[in-house]
Amino acid sequence: MAEPRDITTEIASSSVSVRGRGRQVSDPLNRVTPTHSVARVGVSQPQQPKTLKNLVRRSHTKSRRGCFPCKTRKIKCGEERPSCSNCIPRGSTCVYPAEARDDLHGPSDFSNRVFIPFIPNMQKSPARAGPTLSSLEMHSFNHFLTSMKHPLPVGNHSVWVHEIPQLSDQHGFLKHAIIALGASDLARSKLPTPPDYDILKHRGRALAGMNKTLNNVSTWTTYGYADALLATCYALIYQSATIPDGMNDYYTLVQGCALITSKIMQSNLKTVLAVSPEHLHSKVLSGVEYISAHLTDMSVPRFALRSLEGLQADMTPDSTEYPFWRALCDTLSRFVEDPVLGYAHSILAYSRWYVLAVGLLDGLSDPDNDTAVALAAIFMANMVYLKALLPYQTWPNSTMPLPLSTLRQMAEWIDVIHESIGAKQRQHLAWPLYVAKLVSALPVDPADQIAPAPASSSSSSSSSSSHDTKSPKRRVLQNLQSSAHMFLGACLMAGSVVTSWFEDFVTANHPPPNKSPPIRQLST
Repeated sequence: MAEPRDITTEIASSSVSVRGRGRQVSDPLNRVTPTHSVARVGVSQPQQPKTLKNLVRRSHTKSRRGCFPCKTRKIKCGEERPSCSNCIPRGSTCVYPAEARDDLHGPSDFSNRVFIPFIPNMQKSPARAGPTLSSLEMHSFNHFLTSMKHPLPVGNHSVWVHEIPQLSDQHGFLKHAIIALGASDLARSKLPTPPDYDILKHRGRALAGMNKTLNNVSTWTTYGYADALLATCYALIYQSATIPDGMNDYYTLVQGCALITSKIMQSNLKTVLAVSPEHLHSKVLSGVEYISAHLTDMSVPRFALRSLEGLQADMTPDSTEYPFWRALCDTLSRFVEDPVLGYAHSILAYSRWYVLAVGLLDGLSDPDNDTAVALAAIFMANMVYLKALLPYQTWPNSTMPLPLSTLRQMAEWIDVIHESIGAKQRQHLAWPLYVAKLVSALPVDPADQIAPAPASSSSSSSSSSSHDTKSPKRRVLQNLQSSAHMFLGACLMAGSVVTSWFEDFVTANHPPPNKSPPIRQLST
């Protein structure tokens, strides 16, 4: 057997010979080390030799155990405890991982066995890499991030776009829920989507993973698990609202959302999703106070309150929809008294939507209960006027556009509800119809997904049918026994989009206290 090569011997054999009183000096690092040399004028000196320090590999300088906020911002964490030097000036909550995840591809890491991370990760063995997402699945995931609204919990849009995708790499059930929701939304827009079987597959895996995590009590205190559970629950709620036979799942998921949110608040768990209603209130308070200071005519809010009070005779305190009616009535009553109180109560009530939704869902499922449907119309009218039209009227010089597509969708729902319910409850819809008329007078946006109403009744029937966006809404209202969840899901999604727009609008546009911009007049 051949003798193994001695690396140091080979390096030494390639040493450089130099003149130094007739001797050769061998250096294992190939450095020129004469035993005696005299610098001569006009003779170039040998190049500065490399030293051992130059050849030693630099040590790793990144922070491997930094806090989550620093990891999210992609900056080096000083790892100071309890709060690092980056989080203290920003007032961020400095949270460190409970334990280092040294093996990112171990058997316990479900997400990395199923999905390849977004940042390419070189594997020592290609056989260990999990299957990649198909192009349609990636399209569904990207559609969720870039094109869909992320309205609930209120005030967490940036969290849905930045932190939630990162959590989905660690929690496979969350990624399955995101893909299922993105694919379902693409299917509604008639764009290329994964087959229905794949959508149900992702939905089933999301439900199974969420149930398994819910039953594991020890995971609740691990940072990120509560966020993943709550985000998965919200994604599946919206996805269930797009499935005709998803009523039972929708009902269960609403209760699950209430359970998870209550657990987070009662246990004071640290989450990236803000579930406290004070979160939004503190951000928009100054803008709300400005609206209140410039709102002198309360005739419109009083008109809305009268329409709502007219439905009281059709209910008792034991009615399933009564808590929802009570919340709407309290909001308008406080608004008439003081708009700041009205907005604050609206935010508080909407942050507890899951408590009110269960009773309203039961009322909508009753084919003889037109009162619940009329309440939904008044709810949408309140959201459109208080959260969109009134701020738009207060800041006429704002360049931030209205969410016209969502407002027109809500106006169409009001029109279809007016057509569908009985004459007894129809008489209480004067307020919603007034708001729908205000929306129809808004300028048309070329990018609006809903085409404007025909200019005259002489339009051709083919043209009218090509732009008929009310037919699907009529079908839902005609089959509320099995489609109540689809109607309620559409109402909540539209209301949440308007609420998110309201937050961004008043935060971006409220001026200093000494300035008083002109008030925009709405045409009726």
